[in-house]
Amino acid sequence: MHAAFSYGDPSSIYIFEKFGKKNIFYSIFTWHYNNIFNAADNADPGLPGKASRCYHNGMQKNRFFLWVLKMRGKGAPASAPVPRYVRQSALGAGVTVGLMALAQEYVGGEMAQLMLIGSFGATAAMIFGLPAAPYSQPRNVLGGHVIAAFFGVTGRLIGHALPSAVLGPALGCALAVGFTIWGMHRTRCFHPPGGATALIAVIGGEQVYALGYAYMFMPVGIGMIFLVLLGVLINNLFPGRRYPLSWW
Repeated sequence: MHAAFSYGDPSSIYIFEKFGKKNIFYSIFTWHYNNIFNAADNADPGLPGKASRCYHNGMQKNRFFLWVLKMRGKGAPASAPVPRYVRQSALGAGVTVGLMALAQEYVGGEMAQLMLIGSFGATAAMIFGLPAAPYSQPRNVLGGHVIAAFFGVTGRLIGHALPSAVLGPALGCALAVGFTIWGMHRTRCFHPPGGATALIAVIGGEQVYALGYAYMFMPVGIGMIFLVLLGVLINNLFPGRRYPLSWW
């Protein structure tokens, strides 16, 4: 049996005030008091006093407790952006995606349906909404999407090679997204919308499947070049904006 919960201890007072007596966190802290607070000497800056000593031996014994504790969140919410910045971001992204959709209509034919895919909207949001972010720079945009297209097609081929109609596609999706994240990190080309590009290669339907590895070049490669160029032209029209911060 664990020792009783002491209200006189500074960390106990912090926990009680933070979570409340009827909260599930209070019960977890009460039950694990000795194991957690007396288990290790290293500190986690996320909690004050004794409540910070939750690593090493304590972590080994209380993995579930620490897993739940991480879910409480940390830090203040982001501040609201400047209205002028919001208008610029919305206008730039809207014009860019509109031009790409217009080009798709002018090209016509079955291939035109593949000139604009869902992940392009996410990339436009990053290029115009977060033009200074490291993951929005041209290296990340171009490299991330091409890597994602490669692993997406590869994952689909592996998944479709399995006889199971259920496990095959599921494995293809898992391999596509998992290896895409690995590849983007390894090449320093991490770009979050790349996960969608990889998934589209697996679940995009017969039109996408027919492209094979050409999916890397059309629509992905050409589309990303178009997006980056429009990002450069439009972002730099607005005072106070600069894109890109680095090309490579």
